[in-house]
Amino acid sequence: MSDPLSVTGSAVGTISLGLSLCNAIVRYARNAQGQSDDMKYLATKAFNIRSLLKSLRELIEELENDIPDVADDLESMALDLQVYLQRLSRPIQKYERAQNTPTSVRSRARRTWETAIYHFKKEELLEVRDCLQCMELDLNTALNIYSARELHKFGARQEVIGIKQDLLIEKMNTLQLSVTASSHLDISQQPKNNSTSCHESVSIQSYRPPVAYNWKNIRDKQGRKQYRFHSKWLSRAFTGTFCLSAKPDILPIVSLHCHAVVGPESWLGRMYFDQGHFGKNKIQGRTCSETLNRINNWIRLFQNAVSEGNMRPTDELSTIEVVSNSSVHVSLIDLPFISWLTKLTPDTFPALCKYINFMLDHNVTTDYRNPRSALRRLCESLIWTEEVQSLASHIIRKCGPINWVPDTWNAKKNMQSLLLRDADSIDLPSSFITVLREAEKGLRALLDSNLASQEDSLDGVTILQLAMGWPAGVKLLSRAQSASHLPDWYHNKHLIFGITDKDSKIDDYLDCCNILLETGYKISNDDITWTSSIKLANLLIHSLAKRRSKLLAIAEAHIESHELSDLRKGETGIPDTCAHALSAALTTKGLKIDHTLKFPKTVPLFCRYLFPAILDKIYEAGFIDVDLPQERGDTPLMARCHFWWPHSMQDSNAVGWLISKGADPFRRIPGLRTTVLHWINGRLAVQIHYQCESGSGFDPHVELCHFKQIDIHLFSLTTRDECSCSCSLGGCTPLSVAIRTFVDMLALSDHQITRIASGFQRFLSFLIDRNQSMLEVCHAIIRSLTFDGLNLSHTCCTELRYHYPWENIRDESDLEEIREEQILLLERFERLVSDFNTQFDALGLPLIDFLQEIWYERMVGFLSERDKYDPEHKEQTRNLGVSLEMDDIEIPFVVQLICDQIRVVESQSNDL
Repeated sequence: MSDPLSVTGSAVGTISLGLSLCNAIVRYARNAQGQSDDMKYLATKAFNIRSLLKSLRELIEELENDIPDVADDLESMALDLQVYLQRLSRPIQKYERAQNTPTSVRSRARRTWETAIYHFKKEELLEVRDCLQCMELDLNTALNIYSARELHKFGARQEVIGIKQDLLIEKMNTLQLSVTASSHLDISQQPKNNSTSCHESVSIQSYRPPVAYNWKNIRDKQGRKQYRFHSKWLSRAFTGTFCLSAKPDILPIVSLHCHAVVGPESWLGRMYFDQGHFGKNKIQGRTCSETLNRINNWIRLFQNAVSEGNMRPTDELSTIEVVSNSSVHVSLIDLPFISWLTKLTPDTFPALCKYINFMLDHNVTTDYRNPRSALRRLCESLIWTEEVQSLASHIIRKCGPINWVPDTWNAKKNMQSLLLRDADSIDLPSSFITVLREAEKGLRALLDSNLASQEDSLDGVTILQLAMGWPAGVKLLSRAQSASHLPDWYHNKHLIFGITDKDSKIDDYLDCCNILLETGYKISNDDITWTSSIKLANLLIHSLAKRRSKLLAIAEAHIESHELSDLRKGETGIPDTCAHALSAALTTKGLKIDHTLKFPKTVPLFCRYLFPAILDKIYEAGFIDVDLPQERGDTPLMARCHFWWPHSMQDSNAVGWLISKGADPFRRIPGLRTTVLHWINGRLAVQIHYQCESGSGFDPHVELCHFKQIDIHLFSLTTRDECSCSCSLGGCTPLSVAIRTFVDMLALSDHQITRIASGFQRFLSFLIDRNQSMLEVCHAIIRSLTFDGLNLSHTCCTELRYHYPWENIRDESDLEEIREEQILLLERFERLVSDFNTQFDALGLPLIDFLQEIWYERMVGFLSERDKYDPEHKEQTRNLGVSLEMDDIEIPFVVQLICDQIRVVESQSNDL
């Protein structure tokens, strides 16, 4: 910092210097030992000024191109800070010199001493404080002036809109008189200059109105615009709405609202993070009475917060929505609907209705831009009954009409029903209203006048997407040929409450898909994977099979047989994994193939999340190569093990289905020494663990009913891999993998130890019974439990815990290092296992009894042993000032779980 003001020739340079000086003050205050209140005050001021400087710099950069005059004013205000920066730099430079690292050892030690003892002198401290106070005042003034100017412009803009609004009303009246005089004429037959002037008047609005063919059937809702200005420095959000109806007898609406924007540290912020979003006390309860009790508790909390002055009903929380990772404004009324986990059912609805009505009566509003707002969640979650319809109408009267396009099938049906009751309740462009009404004549008029097109989009939803389920509308909007992707918003299972086979319009929806598929719309594997409709999945499967069969026919006609065989790599059914290679080869040969025959590189169609009901459809359509590996060597069975949810019975059924159709469970995982069978045993152990933990009934035989082809190998010693680890001699077995996986899951459990111990013992009993108490199996279980009980590290099959094992292969040198580190303990382990096996064979006890009595006592005694030192060694350590004390005995978790229930309870009571 030799010349601190050399970079301040511009506003950006001045701000950069200010940031540097503030950082130095904060850094000094952090390093100073025993900070005084004065130093803490300086650090706080510097921190605040740093935030203001960053805001000023961002503001200048934003306005530099759009509003250069305002940017110049802000830059001049920034340059005025130079006088304070010059005064501030002198004491800071003195401290910064103490931070530099000299070359010599003596100088370095001297500088370290100076850094430790140097403090600002009293007069320097006062000068720094005065400079910071002046800078903060000037920055706040500059930013507040800009905010006031924006508010003034906002008001002026409203006046201009009011004037143009009056002109528009006058012309609307003239147009209405003209319509009355010629009642048999259509609006489209009015003089050209009238309709043109009307369009010019409405051009100040957010979108242009179409020429309606009938005022009774289509309301022109285009005269609406909303302005929102959020002042970060004033912590206020100003919302202005201008709404003009096309009907001249309805007065225009101009409203202005001001909301306080609070942060996460506020009462509303704590409610959001503790109760609404991340907490365990979410709105849904196990029973209706429990839900009602929680609602009443929220109401009491709100009343207390308002009475104590900690909350205003109009407060908004500005936060980042975790699901969408975007900034949203949340009000108190939205809290029950924030989490995806909130389930709206007929049982919970009365309590939610009470809560919403209470908040609306206290002027708490909802921001529709938040996708978790109360009305939007009501709209998408369930088909409205009369009771829900009444509640929705009440919200609309308080908070304004619906202004978003339905993004779920339920939302579309609810909004269509709402339109029939009250056309004023939905505020969307006329083209979207026309599609919602399914008015064929109106849509044709809009398309003919070029006031609507297939690409029209609002909130990410196109008119074509909105028309899905209305075949006549889709025909009007579809083109002769299109390379777009099939619209999937209303049938994709990623979006909750998509269309299902039980819906009355499912056949119309299928007709719409057929229309688009015939015109060339693309479909992907995910379209089939995520649909909630078996009928739609079947349609898409057969359409995809038809296209790929056509691709194969073209390939057979233009590619040599030996080259085609190399491309297909043993595939015998309809092209799946090789579809991309076939289309690429045809393109390389100069053939122009249709876009519907070009397929991306994807995982095999039948390996992701699909259940047997759809897998059967896929197999029947001709996709029969269930064991063909991909480029990296993984098969559909391996991919399915990766996507196996531990609590999902459907996934184990799908794995069993693949094996029944020819998938090889004994295939080696690419790059590993283990097989898919071992991975399956680990996943089954996880699934059985979830059964034990949830208390849903321990019946692992139900989980194995779909594995008849490999039943003899499950949880057994019959198949060994090539891994090397002392936990299992001669290589890992399905049994050892299952035990280790179960133990790993138990260590992560947060349930009571008595419940976990019971589940673990039941699992061991199941393994013993399944293997008919074979002596070799009992020895293997003793060996595996002893290995984990000594906290030894495994060097086998550890990659199976990752999603993609073939991408997490451990280096052999690392495994060898683990073995060398454990060599002494492994020798003691082998002796211990040998003793256990001898005792077990001699006593003839059931294995569970042996583990709880003999094994448990011996393991605790072994782990409690300490190295013994002679008196001379102890005397030498005391002379060195070292005091040797015995550490507390730490019994590994797996050893604790073996002991009987009485010991567990006694252990817990002793801990208390």
